[in-house]
Amino acid sequence: KTLYLDHNNITGEIPFDLFSDFTEMIDFRVRANADLFGTIPITLKYMTKLSTFYLDNCDFSGEVPTELGQLTKLTELHLHQNDLLGSLPTELGSLTALVQLYMDNNRLHGGLPTTLGKLVKLEYLFLYDNELGLKSNNGMSDIPTEFGQLTELKELRMNANRIH
Repeated sequence: KTLYLDHNNITGEIPFDLFSDFTEMIDFRVRANADLFGTIPITLKYMTKLSTFYLDNCDFSGEVPTELGQLTKLTELHLHQNDLLGSLPTELGSLTALVQLYMDNNRLHGGLPTTLGKLVKLEYLFLYDNELGLKSNNGMSDIPTEFGQLTELKELRMNANRIH
């Protein structure tokens, strides 16, 4: 039910079907394996009991899977310091148990989904050092007003983006 593979010099890609075998997993942490690469397999949707998911400080690329929105028991989601790109999926708004969301130091772009305003238990939101922001008249975007619902936030980091 728990898997920690931090700092192990793991190399290669995560097999596509790996997560479909982990249906009872509660805590999955694969951190700081710089030679672990590829996309995050969409089969992670089968880990419906998952509360903690760390795939950070690796070399994952591609888009953030929309299937993450199916992991509604998640309290911690750490995908920071990878090479993820694309926009933040609106499906992240389904993760209403989420307390920590770390997606900093990637290449995410586009606007901030208003659905993040549904994450009312969120205490830590780190989106810094990406390329987030929609172009408006001045080339920047506003922070969605829905973020005002995040009353439990203790720390919000969105610096080094295209947000104002």
